[in-house]
Amino acid sequence: MRAKRRRSQHIVRGRNLPPKQTKLEKIKNSFLFFIVEMLVIFSAIAGLFFTAMQAYESKAINLATLREIREARSERAVIMYNTAVDPRTAPAARIKTLQFLVSAGETLFGIDLSCSKIGVMEENELGITECVGRPNLIGIDFSETTHGIQANLGVAKLIDVDFRRANLSGVRLSGAKLSGAQFTGADLRNADLRGADLSGANFTGARNTEYADFTGAWAWHDMPPVGLDVKITSCVFDSSGDNRLQSSNICRVLELKTVESK
Repeated sequence: MRAKRRRSQHIVRGRNLPPKQTKLEKIKNSFLFFIVEMLVIFSAIAGLFFTAMQAYESKAINLATLREIREARSERAVIMYNTAVDPRTAPAARIKTLQFLVSAGETLFGIDLSCSKIGVMEENELGITECVGRPNLIGIDFSETTHGIQANLGVAKLIDVDFRRANLSGVRLSGAKLSGAQFTGADLRNADLRGADLSGANFTGARNTEYADFTGAWAWHDMPPVGLDVKITSCVFDSSGDNRLQSSNICRVLELKTVESK
């Protein structure tokens, strides 16, 4: 009976003993494995940190490069702009330069391409300085269709410019000074000429003028545009002072009489 009890006690004690560890488990539970595991984790963290630093440096380099590109483009645009308004520039080169600037998305807002700037001015027998060599922009293509962007020549000085056969469809010319300009054969479809000075401009043979916006366009009463079948404001010139070079606001400022001219 005692032997049986001892045997049962031995069995109970055997059940309470921890199971034997395998070699793999011994390795996993060893201090050396712990060190290796920590090294792996540290390497992974270091790798992530290094990757993040590379990404940050790459982003910084890309931003710097982008800034340099933008600055280079800006400098190039300034050079080309100055070339366009230089009276020594040949007409063909000027046309290509202006078209390139438009394609590059550069604005020509307020640009001065008038005869007094890049053309030839001479004094006549009456002592009046007049344009004898028009700025040549014959056949220039500023169209929105060609460049994919609206050319912006708002409030530009384009006095006496030769725009014959030019493609000006979709071009912004609002508030521009176009007195004496030649538009024979030019395409003005969807052109924006709101508030433009059209004194003495020649639209004979110009195409698609009926689709252009002439809202607020004006001319001095004694210098109406030629060949334009569109109603514009005609301002009566005040002989008491030389106001020829003022904007269309001169009509309202001096409360001059205005009439409608075809």
